[in-house]
Amino acid sequence: MTSESPAPESSAPKIRLIKVKPRTTEVPDATAPEATPAATSGKAPEGAASQPAEVVPTTTPASQSEVIKAVVTEVASDRVEAPQATPSKSSGTKSKKTRKPGPEAAAFSMEDFEAALADYDYQSSKGQVVSGKVFEYDAEGAYVDIGGKSPGIIPPREAAIVTFAELSEVLPLGEVVECVVIGDQDAEGRVKLSRKQLLIREAWEALVEQKEAGKLVDLVINGVNRGGVTGEINGLRGFVPRSHLIGGQKMEELIGQTIEAAIVEVDPDRKKLVLSQREAARASIASKLVPGSLIEGTVVNLKPYGVFVDLGGITGLLHVKQMSGKRVDALSSVVQLNQPIKVVIKEIDEWEGRISLSTRELESYPGELLEKFENVMANAEERIEKYAEQQATAEKKPPPRKRSE
Repeated sequence: MTSESPAPESSAPKIRLIKVKPRTTEVPDATAPEATPAATSGKAPEGAASQPAEVVPTTTPASQSEVIKAVVTEVASDRVEAPQATPSKSSGTKSKKTRKPGPEAAAFSMEDFEAALADYDYQSSKGQVVSGKVFEYDAEGAYVDIGGKSPGIIPPREAAIVTFAELSEVLPLGEVVECVVIGDQDAEGRVKLSRKQLLIREAWEALVEQKEAGKLVDLVINGVNRGGVTGEINGLRGFVPRSHLIGGQKMEELIGQTIEAAIVEVDPDRKKLVLSQREAARASIASKLVPGSLIEGTVVNLKPYGVFVDLGGITGLLHVKQMSGKRVDALSSVVQLNQPIKVVIKEIDEWEGRISLSTRELESYPGELLEKFENVMANAEERIEKYAEQQATAEKKPPPRKRSE
């Protein structure tokens, strides 16, 4: 009885995930007989050792942990010889025992491999925020230890949003800083970082929050154009339209000054920042306005029914009936445009945005303002205090008793 021939070894190539020491592999004899039906059907002949399964090519694992496991598995498999079919006693073939892994394979653990891989497998991508300690300077910039095999580097132009003479002024040695990755690793493995771009991103986020909260900001004016003035706030460029500047100022004279402004529009995506000095003044003054208080303003308009007074960004109306206890025939005979005037806050209508003013409370007798305007304005503070005292005393007096019939 003729013994069945063993199935030839599969010559399919194995996929290698890392470079390992190559080992010699027996190449099947070209003159070997064709596979028997049992071999072609996928079943091993009786008495023959089972063949190792053919390796199916796969894609590289996506995660680091999968890569580590795949590499360790591959290395371990290279240290174990596959079972070889040899003639046995009963059928003329016998099985060769599989050699077990040596001590060197057992010493190579998953933990050891992960520790070694951590030394150079630092992953970073553009836009990612990283932190590290500044440890060195050179002509190319500041070096930052970000935990990888090679450091990150911050070029001087990416170090800050303010001007500086030395890198140490904005990136002191030993200081832990946050940066954003702006470039891939170079030939030396260094990652290009930017402190400036992260600060700019944070500045835009802060402005959005300040606008939502209604907070005012300080703007340093550094330029003038036909439409208004430009300035800088936390490294960002802002614009104040001419119509949002407080009147009476020459725009050229504002250069170098710091003004308080309200945020009208902020758009980080379009890098657009529009501010208003007038709105800031309005908000600032509105918080200080209290009915009954005295405030100084400027006459900005005359109408038949009254005088409009600029209170420093907010306009109030001094109605003709609130100017004096005596009838006023012509407003122009009492006040002129751009004339300073002290007025009393009569009423504030927050819903309509209106402020009613008065000067009647400053008169000692009806018509005094029309006769002695300068005298009334000169000691307006004393007059309003006296008026407030009179009002307080009047409120304390009990109401008169009714006569009994």
